[in-house]
Amino acid sequence: RSCGKHIGWRFDRSTGQRRLQPKKFWGLCRSALSPCWVETTDETADAGSC
Repeated sequence: RSCGKHIGWRFDRSTGQRRLQPKKFWGLCRSALSPCWVETTDETADAGSC
């Protein structure tokens, strides 16, 4: 099953690496990220979205 757009990898620590933190994390592909800046005022603080 594939969504058609690769966004990154999930990394899980192995059982032999119990001291490592966090237990799992995502490494994201730079090409899958889209920067977005939303200017807000006090009136529209929750209204902005990308």
